[in-house]
Amino acid sequence: MEQNRLLGAYERAVDILSSKQSKKVIAILVNLIGGFMFSRGLAFGRFTPFGIAAVAAAPKENMWAAFIGVFIGNIIPSPALVPARYIASSAAVIAIRWSLSEIKKISDHSFFVSAVAFLPLLATGLTMAVINSSRTETAALYVAESFLAGGCAYFFRRTVLLLTKESRKTNYDTADIASISITLGIFILAFSNISVAGISLGRIFTVIMVLYSAGSGGIAGGAVAGVAAGAIQGLSLAGLSYLSGAYGLGGLMSGVFAALGKLPSVIAFVIANGIASLQIGESDSILMGLIEVAVASVIYMFLPKSHRIAAIFTDRREKLTGDTLRNSIISRLSFTADALSHVSDSVDEIAKKLTVKRGINNVMNASVSEVCPNCSRCAVCFKKEKAKTVKLLSTVVPTLKKDGRISAADFPEEMESFCKNRDKLSEAINKNYRDYIASQALEIKSAQIRKMTGEQFEATSGLLKDIAEDFSSFKSFDREAGERVEQVLLRNDLEPTDVCCRVDKYNRLTVNAEIKRNRESKINKALLTREISLATGRSFSPPSICVSEGLMRMTMIEKPLLDVSFGSFQHSADNSAFCGDSFSGFYDGQGHYIAVLSDGMGTGGRAAVDGVMASTMAETLIKAGVGFDTALRLINTALMAKSSDESLATLDIVSIDLFTGKTEFRKAGAAGTFIKRGRRVDYYEEISLPVGIMNGSSFALFDHNLKENDLIVMVSDGATVCGTDFIKELIANFEEDDLSFLAKEIVNEAKKQRSDGHEDDVTAVVLKIK
Repeated sequence: MEQNRLLGAYERAVDILSSKQSKKVIAILVNLIGGFMFSRGLAFGRFTPFGIAAVAAAPKENMWAAFIGVFIGNIIPSPALVPARYIASSAAVIAIRWSLSEIKKISDHSFFVSAVAFLPLLATGLTMAVINSSRTETAALYVAESFLAGGCAYFFRRTVLLLTKESRKTNYDTADIASISITLGIFILAFSNISVAGISLGRIFTVIMVLYSAGSGGIAGGAVAGVAAGAIQGLSLAGLSYLSGAYGLGGLMSGVFAALGKLPSVIAFVIANGIASLQIGESDSILMGLIEVAVASVIYMFLPKSHRIAAIFTDRREKLTGDTLRNSIISRLSFTADALSHVSDSVDEIAKKLTVKRGINNVMNASVSEVCPNCSRCAVCFKKEKAKTVKLLSTVVPTLKKDGRISAADFPEEMESFCKNRDKLSEAINKNYRDYIASQALEIKSAQIRKMTGEQFEATSGLLKDIAEDFSSFKSFDREAGERVEQVLLRNDLEPTDVCCRVDKYNRLTVNAEIKRNRESKINKALLTREISLATGRSFSPPSICVSEGLMRMTMIEKPLLDVSFGSFQHSADNSAFCGDSFSGFYDGQGHYIAVLSDGMGTGGRAAVDGVMASTMAETLIKAGVGFDTALRLINTALMAKSSDESLATLDIVSIDLFTGKTEFRKAGAAGTFIKRGRRVDYYEEISLPVGIMNGSSFALFDHNLKENDLIVMVSDGATVCGTDFIKELIANFEEDDLSFLAKEIVNEAKKQRSDGHEDDVTAVVLKIK
């Protein structure tokens, strides 16, 4: 009977609390308490921006409750530096939200709450800094506080949406968990000011939160909660920065051992937290921290485990289809690339605004200001007879520009009668002119650095675009083929870390594999090509291998319709051991054959370094999937930054699509290229600049559709000094299969044709489509 009455009372209480009116009251109380608690949390030791974030993130119907909570939190003795400022800022947040609430396009934007919290705090903070003539460091703290409020407002708002019935979801991603952890951690922060004998109640609650999250959510729960709690506590007071590492490491290790039970999880947290705390070197702080952890650990041991909280961490995976993931990656890469491409423009714009215009007039004015004010004739010279004085002074400018200095004797004779400070004035002019010349040199150097930095941003942007384009060219993944390829690699004593088989829009299969690089790892390309072709039921071309530290990246594509034969010959100027020309031919693993020829400036060892550097970088980057234009930017920047001396190299690249025969020719300062189709031989030359000479280097590009038995002959400029007719004749009469023989004939004939007495490196590369 008694049990029935208790059960009935419980059901009536549930009904009352579940009513619409009760929910409104509860929501008001939650927002009021939240506003109060958040307004009591410290950041940087003297700021309390979290109450402003709470008002910005509160639901529209409850923002007044949050404001009242913040108001109460600041009128009672507050830890804030200037409590009235936070009351004014929270009122400004209310005003902004109320005035823009009807403009849904703005008020519903995900970053609206961040902007609403950020702007009032920034405005009031900078106003305080100006009124109090604060130092730069204080003004910077006001700006940092404003950004902190904006970021917290975003996390608060996300937490509010997660807790409301309309937006509650069963699957939580990492950002959701981080938002909840940060919100709870900042709420607990208000208790950090309550301490007994140096032991903080807030930090005890924080450790309990981390342990509970680790125990319920394992590694994910411990790591996310530990990092969030450590960051919050570390930002609150300067002396607590070590907690960022201590709580983060403790949470991670606690989560690792959570599967073994509460006790191992707690022990792991205590040990990891203690090790990370040793960095502060203060025995009192370490002792207080250990006591706090010990108290929290004891309390945690008696708390029941919550399956609902565990579900937050373990049931958050969302199933992504291959296309969804692919499109998401492409979109992210494209947006990032676009953002980076505008960085160099922004740098240039800012540099223009910050550049101070200086000239010879500034030199003269500064010198006069240093010497003449102490002269009794100053008022006469620069007020009564100012035009005359300026004209007389300007007569020494040509001498100053020519010789870099002047003496008293260089002033006009007319000045001898009234100017007694000619020696001092000439010394001042010489000193300021030297400073002017030095500042000009510095400005030129700064401009070069800005240009190089901008080039790097452009190159990085291009790299991301190339990756996005590479992703977009594939329509699906063949998981079964990937598993078969992996088995082939293992049978050949190769240890793959990742194998991916992708099908493009032409239904061609591409194999990408990353393989651990061991000393014993030797790839038999012919055997591997044959076995992978049998395993997948498709005929493949030999793999392209790109080697990096610890890994080999293998790329293979289906065997195309065409192939390429390669021949070459080279002569070093004065029969030197070093040749300034460097070349290579290779498959890119994407259905193209690439030939690269680079000619370093001059002859000998230095030219060889530049030529080899340009061609080797080009081959490595292209094999890695970097686009031609991006590779050129990277090579150009590398040559410019290689040394203070000038480093130049030409770059000649031929790319043959082995499926279609379309051939692209790219030239950066390179000599022309010969193409033989049937009996006809044509010479194509494009004007362009070599790499390493200036920023913004670009290829001259042209293309031709070639077919079986067509010839391509690439030469360095040493071969064409005496014309191109003899090369055309040699190519037209060539009917053999030995391409290196033709290359040797071209090089030897070029040496014979040269009659100016100078030696140069000569290289010929012959490609035949078959």
